Amino acid sequence: MAVGMAVAALLVVAWIGWAIYVTARDGASEGLGVLIAWPALLAGLALVCLPFVGLYLLLRGASKPDSTGEPDADEEGRATEPG
Repeated sequence: MAVGMAVAALLVVAWIGWAIYVTARDGASEGLGVLIAWPALLAGLALVCLPFVGLYLLLRGASKPDSTGEPDADEEGRATEPG
């Protein structure tokens, strides 16, 4: 989890640095475009992927057996055996 957070922080810093570089080189409108373009692309990608993720979670939940919270006879038997 910590590695993922560090990588995400580095990506954000690199993105802002790139936007500053583009702003200094090409002007404010291009720098603003850099700041807006990448989050817009990622949001669009997330919207496209969302139905597929939902379908996967729906199918994965349907394939699991119904759990009532009560142990099966085998599990109950193993739990009472000395071991």
